Parts: sequence; structure tokens; C-alpha cells
Amino acid sequence: MNQLDQLKQFTTVVADTGNFRQLAQFTPRDATTNPSLILKAVQQPEYAPLLADTVTAHRARPVEAIVDEVLVRFGLEILKVVPGRVSTEVDARLSFDRAATLARARRLIALYEAAGISRERVLIKIAATWEGIQAAAELERDGIRCNLTLLFAFGQAVACGAAGVRLISPFVGRIYDWHKKAAGAAWDEAARAGANDPGVQSVSRIYAYYKKHGIATEVMGASFRNVGQIKALAGCDLLTISPELLATLQASDAPLTRALDPQAARDADIPAVHLGEAAFRWALNEDAMATEKLAEGIRAFAVDAAMGLEVALQRGPSGGAVAAGVGHQGHQQHASKLGWTGFERLGPSALQALDHAVQLGRVHGKGADALGQLFSGHRVLIERKAKTRFVKLHRLEIQRLGAAWAERALKWRLAGRQLRQQLRADGQQVAAGQRRDLTDVAKARAHDFGGNAELFVVVVDLAHRLHAGIVDTGLVGLNPGRAR
Repeated sequence: MNQLDQLKQFTTVVADTGNFRQLAQFTPRDATTNPSLILKAVQQPEYAPLLADTVTAHRARPVEAIVDEVLVRFGLEILKVVPGRVSTEVDARLSFDRAATLARARRLIALYEAAGISRERVLIKIAATWEGIQAAAELERDGIRCNLTLLFAFGQAVACGAAGVRLISPFVGRIYDWHKKAAGAAWDEAARAGANDPGVQSVSRIYAYYKKHGIATEVMGASFRNVGQIKALAGCDLLTISPELLATLQASDAPLTRALDPQAARDADIPAVHLGEAAFRWALNEDAMATEKLAEGIRAFAVDAAMGLEVALQRGPSGGAVAAGVGHQGHQQHASKLGWTGFERLGPSALQALDHAVQLGRVHGKGADALGQLFSGHRVLIERKAKTRFVKLHRLEIQRLGAAWAERALKWRLAGRQLRQQLRADGQQVAAGQRRDLTDVAKARAHDFGGNAELFVVVVDLAHRLHAGIVDTGLVGLNPGRAR
């Protein structure tokens, strides 16, 4: 018997993938997805028809709604393969908004139910912030089952158990990553393996606490870096495992024994813990690892939802930036999101593209001035966020970065005239119907000027709309409330 089959004797195996074509060979009971996994899947050619069909069927709807349709469509395909449940994630940008999380979760469940799937087969994934946990408590009372994700601290698990959520996903590998990085050269891989792995220890503690106090919330270890972590948690309620590690387990016939025992946990002396909001927030604040990894995880999922899936949908099946039919409103929303949630993904090339975009303000009279102000505002917003939450740079590094950009500014000032002329020509050609594929235009500009193609999609599209008189320039502006 291979190790995967041995593991299934005392743990429910869950596949952690958006690639539903891989699932059958491992026969998992459940499957989990997240924006990163779905983004990875939609970029594969074999999923292009599914994406195209979904986008075409809902092209008149807002881009956020189309993203939900894509997530549910993948979930429906997964449920054709697994006999149990699929987890579908609420937009990570709503992690601190209880009411918006509730609304989005109910919309996802409604989409599944409209497709004939009962809510018992769906877990709504929500980040384990205080607001997310309270939203999950209300959803559970309404019969909507939740999977609280991005869980790194014992206090998060305590609050989830008290809220009566169905399942939690503590992230073994990301906890391991943080401690390994913090230890640096002092890290001893062999000494911190197996039961001594900090991620394994975190999940084991949560599992024991729940079993001791009769908490029905299921514990599902997630985010594994190696098979050793999986074997050290054998016996946990569920483990969600990537296809690569599933294949490794399936290829080995070495003995695999149970590591977590519910009876041993019930016999242990583990005191009960009670956390209100203030105590929860303080406990999380005191845990540097959990604080950093929770924030990092929310940002990463937000980037893959906003910057990844939404960009893919706005490009549409044919590759054009407006092929999905989301309209100018979608581009405005996308541009504002590019300014802050995507900083880590875009990196310095985004700032370069924004430098160029500021120059665009002089391309075509008063209307383009408003566009220039829009992107100039994004530049300021990115820099402010970079100094606080989005990029963890030491103060001296920030100063060095600022000095480097001051030096580059001279170079870009010289290139500005050429860029303005080229963007003006692009806008005129697209407006005249001579250039239809904005993605190709954007890639050409990005190559010529060292910028980012995704941002140039928006710049060139808005430029040609200004030239064509499509854009009401009075509507172009920043939305500070979305960028907090």
C-alpha cells in the first residue's frame, strides 16, 4: 500500500489545486482552491475554452462578478471529480469588511445553488481576520459552511472554534518559511524536521486543543513544503496537499504511521482559552510571525484576484484589453487597483510605467491632463504604501530607492517626449480602428520604454478613448476610499 493510501486510513486527503484535470488520479475526497491556484490554471491553454465560455456568458457584468463566476465554474468542474466539498475563496480585499464578506459569500453560494449544487458541498474560504471570523459565525448560523484560511496563530484558531466555523486551514509551510528565514544561518533543518517543525507544532497544538475541549471545527493542515511535514501530521482531520506532493506520497510504499491521536489529546492537560476582540487583536499583534504572514497572505491573494484574474478577464479570450466587454468602468476600477494592490507584483517596472503615464497628461489637452493627474496620484499612493505596508524596506533602503528614482527621473524626462508622441499615435490609431489589439500595443510600448505591459494596457486604452471622445473626463479620478 502506498503512503497516500496509508494516509487516507486516518486523515481525509484534500487536493490543493485549481487544475481539476489532475484530481482523478489521486481520488481525494475534497478540493481547495484560491485565487493564486485559479490564476495559475486559467493561464494554461487547456482551460482557455472554459474561461472564454464563462467570460462570454457574463460579459455585461462588472469584472468582480465575472471573477466570481470563474471561481464557481472551476468549483463546479472540481465537484464533478471529488465526491465531497470544494472550497471557494471570498475576495481577499474584503478581509477587513464584515458586511462585504457576508454579501460576497452569499453571492458565491447562490451561484452554486443556481447550478444545482447544495451548500453542504461548498466551503466559503475567508481570511481569519477578526472581521472574517465574525462574518463566518453569521454565515454558519445561516447554514453556509466556512473554511477560515490564512491561519497562523493559536489565537485565530481559538476564535474560529468559538465562532463555530466548520473548518480552519493553518498554513504549515508558511510558518516554517518564516522561522527558517528568521533563524538564518542558525537554522538546523534536521533538528527542526518532523514533529519539531514549527508549522507542524502549530497545527498539532490546535488539533489537541480542539479535541480536548470538544470543539467540532475541523482542522485541515495546508501549505506543505515537504512530505515530512505531511507525515508528521498524519491523523489530522484533513490535510490539503498539492498534486506534486500527492504524487510523491503515491510513489512511496514506505510505512506511514499515525502521528496525531485524538484520545491522547483528550487526556492531555490543556486549559481553555477565551478571547474577545481586544484580546484577539493583542495576541495577534504579539505574534510577529502570524501578523506578518497574515498580512502578506492577504496582499498576495488580493494581487492575484485584482491584478491576475481581473487582468486576465479584461484581456478576454482574444487577448484584447476590452474583449471581455467590461467597459470603461472596469478599466477605471482596474487602474485604481493597479496603483496599490499590485505593487509587490509589478515592482519597479510599475513605477517606470507610471512615470511615463504622468507624461501622458500633456498628450491631448485638458482631458488628458486629468488622466495624467490620475496616474500621478497612483504614483504618490504607491510610494506612500511602499513606505508602510506593501514593501518591507528599511528606512535607509527607502531613501536609497528615492535617490535612485531621482537619478532616473532625468533619463525619463528625456524619454518623455518620445513616449508622449508614441502614445498619441497609439491612441489615434486605436480610435480610428487601425489598431484593435491593445495588448500588442501595450507590449510594444513596454518593450520600448522598459515599463510594465499590464499597466500600458490601461494607459493606451484610456488614451485612445480620450482621443475618440469616449471618456467623460469628469469621471476620471482617484477613489481614495478603495485604496486605504
